Amino acid sequence: MKSKILLKSEGIKTMLLMLAFFMIQSCYSLKSAVIPPELNSFFVAEFDIRASNALPTLPQTFSDALRNKILNESRLVQSDIDPDISFSGEIMTYRISSVAPERGATSAFNRLEIAVNVKLENTKTEDQSWTKRFSFFENYDRNTNINDIQDELIDTIVAQLVEDIYNASFTSW
Repeated sequence: MKSKILLKSEGIKTMLLMLAFFMIQSCYSLKSAVIPPELNSFFVAEFDIRASNALPTLPQTFSDALRNKILNESRLVQSDIDPDISFSGEIMTYRISSVAPERGATSAFNRLEIAVNVKLENTKTEDQSWTKRFSFFENYDRNTNINDIQDELIDTIVAQLVEDIYNASFTSW
């Protein structure tokens, strides 16, 4: 009797383990760039600044990050002469605001938010062209001087924006 219960218990454990394995496997997926074979070249124009308080170096930082992402993670070559796909846009928002208010109307954190409008032009398949807005933010302690951490925050935000733009451009879901 005891051996039957033990076998039943082991069988249940095995089934639960297999079920957990299949559930985890079904939740995990690899995203991969899907670049049509007719696309061979790209161009990233330097983004314009529309946000009045953005750092003057931000357009160069952003454009370089997007350019490097495409160069390093796709087979496309950079070309400013008749590219198959091109990116242009504007930095629309560069905002520092207070978040997470505490009692007495003070905030625990400040937030740096950057938003960009991106235009992708696909000269080979025009219906694949689009214009989209992307934004991301990072919070930081209100007692920290923004000048001390601004470069680090910008790097983090730009990296996420570039990842989002790359995924919107080249990743099949």
